[in-house]
Amino acid sequence: MRISNRQFLQAIFGENWSTAHVTSFFDDPGAIDQDRRGICWAGGEAGSWQFEDGENHYFTISLFFKDGGRANRRKTNFKQCHVIVADDVKEKLPIERVEMLPEPSYKLLTSAGSEQWGWILKTPCSERGVVEALLDGLVAKGLAPDGTDPGMRGVTRYVRLPEGTNTKASRNNFKCQMLSWKPELKYTMEGLAKVFDIDLTPKQEKQVEAVTMPDHPIWSAVTVTGYGADGWVRIDCPNAAAHSSADASGAAVRTLVDGSVQFKCNHGHCSKLSGAKIVNKLGITDEVDQYQLRVARAGVEALAEKLGLSGGGTDEPEVQKKVIDPKRYIFIAEKNKFWDCKTRQLITPAGIDNRYLSVYPRKKGKGASEMLLQGCGLDDEADGMCWEPTGWTRPGRDEVLVRVEGRTLINEWSGFNVAPNLDLPVPDLWLEHAEYLLPDAREREVVLDYLACIVQRIDEKPDYWLVHRGGFGVGKDLFYSAVMFGLGDDIARTIHIDKLLDGWGDYIRGLKFAAVEEVDKAQDKRVANAMKVICASGASKYRTLNLKGGAVVRQRDCLGGVLMSNKRHCLAVEEGDRRYFVVDSYIEPKSEDYYQKLAEWYRQGGYEQVMGYLGRRDISNFNPHKLPFRTDGLEDLVRGGKFDYEKNMDEMAADRSGLFSRDWFSKMELRTFAKQCQWKCGVNGLEEAVQNVGYVFVEVQKKIDGKKNKLGRFWVRQEVVKDRSVSELYDVMLEKMGSKK
Repeated sequence: MRISNRQFLQAIFGENWSTAHVTSFFDDPGAIDQDRRGICWAGGEAGSWQFEDGENHYFTISLFFKDGGRANRRKTNFKQCHVIVADDVKEKLPIERVEMLPEPSYKLLTSAGSEQWGWILKTPCSERGVVEALLDGLVAKGLAPDGTDPGMRGVTRYVRLPEGTNTKASRNNFKCQMLSWKPELKYTMEGLAKVFDIDLTPKQEKQVEAVTMPDHPIWSAVTVTGYGADGWVRIDCPNAAAHSSADASGAAVRTLVDGSVQFKCNHGHCSKLSGAKIVNKLGITDEVDQYQLRVARAGVEALAEKLGLSGGGTDEPEVQKKVIDPKRYIFIAEKNKFWDCKTRQLITPAGIDNRYLSVYPRKKGKGASEMLLQGCGLDDEADGMCWEPTGWTRPGRDEVLVRVEGRTLINEWSGFNVAPNLDLPVPDLWLEHAEYLLPDAREREVVLDYLACIVQRIDEKPDYWLVHRGGFGVGKDLFYSAVMFGLGDDIARTIHIDKLLDGWGDYIRGLKFAAVEEVDKAQDKRVANAMKVICASGASKYRTLNLKGGAVVRQRDCLGGVLMSNKRHCLAVEEGDRRYFVVDSYIEPKSEDYYQKLAEWYRQGGYEQVMGYLGRRDISNFNPHKLPFRTDGLEDLVRGGKFDYEKNMDEMAADRSGLFSRDWFSKMELRTFAKQCQWKCGVNGLEEAVQNVGYVFVEVQKKIDGKKNKLGRFWVRQEVVKDRSVSELYDVMLEKMGSKK
């Protein structure tokens, strides 16, 4: 899949792609010479940068304001973040954790067995603290090897571009390869955070002035390599032995007004090292303590007061009301957390206190959270959380509390990403694509009705799923992507079938529609049986989900979906199964221009037209609880899902050959025949197959002169049994055996 650096950057940064910060160099990133580190990592704007083949090509996930007319990749110049990227996927990151996130916008192979996955943001995030909270939260939730180096921490982080080469000595000049490219998949910060319940509240850092103190003991204990902004001094990292390839670059320290030390390092293995820990590692803790004591005696407290570093704020209720909107928060006692109706995140009382620290500085032990609790009314408290589809748009503050099964709960329903506008034009391009994919008009109408039902009857669960088979590159994904985008990644996601059926509820929590790609479960009847639980409605309208973290949640069960595959025999479906509506697209692919035109039309308003059409399509006669009819594709799946012995038995029963030329036979005769045919199956499977070809197991007997005469227990063809009693069957079988009684 050939995607140029320019195409890639344009998809992520849009019209601002030329200002994206990039760099490239031939050096081994883990062993750059001291005098070339600054040159290699400095970088510049993509619009004027010249990349060469064979180099490492990097870009940063964020845009930056120019510093003195120059492009400078610094936190202080942060403008906005456009993409969240996970590094070392499959090689170091636990794949089961990464796959809990929605399908990435792209997957880039950066070396053999190691990938970078990126999630493009729908709206760039301009709050650095929010971005850092998400990245730190993902690290804390296991998306990092050893919880340290996720390849995603920090708004200034470099990640690789698709045309680059990995020149690390251990990677053998590996040419990067794009494995998956779906830039139309874009996500919100809140949607990504929700997967792991990450609090996006920015951390409130203690603000202390940095003052360079030439006589500080730190300078005699470190090797200085350069000087940066804001008092930072670049050094060789004292923890370099833990870095990849023992690279000592990327570290810096600075002294603060109170004599303490701050430390930072770009390497993930140093992410938890504070200034105090570095001082201890260098063995100068006593010297620094003594130095801080001297600074304190010299009047540093007075200096801090002068600089306004001792807090402040006011207790006046009028001022508080201007800052804190009490209706923004709802308290959940069982969790001891607040629900933020604006960000739709759970926040601890400490998080509330930190958010409003500058206005309500915890005087006498009281903070903003206590003020909120004291002012809580009945409509500001809830018993827990729920997920209850209520409409196309996100419920407002007055609608977010709902009564479910006798409890007052906060509704996490997010609404659609694109609320249907019923007045928009008919989506002709999309419907033409549907006609191309689904040439059978009757089948096509069912698929369109099904998707319209998902949109219109949002709290109703279909009792069957779509199964869409077809050749490579015909555009199945592209067809359903319009609906997936319209519903939004909060409630519509791509899931691997193993994750769907693994018993954990994390993957279907808050899910209205699922697209399951690359299904390949032929002859695995356990999958078909497990899917019955997913497809069918239960006695209750709710489903209880066990989450991996130990939590148990209960949500409305209204999930529908589509299983997609390039293989004909993708699923084992039993005779009489009515849980799947199977359609096929085994057709010649269109030209690349055809698919590019459709994708571009989506971006130019096509998504909105598709959702408007599905929102107004007449489905008054559509019944989502009954399979409309059995398609040829379903019959093909039933045949293809059978074991070899079942297929052989079908043929013999149809031809009336072998044992199945007879109208009845005993269990022992059946087993002997199966052994002669070398059928590999258990007794239960064998007897189930005999039933499927039209035989029933009967004990044939009759009372004669008051005594029961038993002819025996036989597998008897259904046509022979009909409505006969076992006594009548006794006479029929005796007559055909030629006996006289």
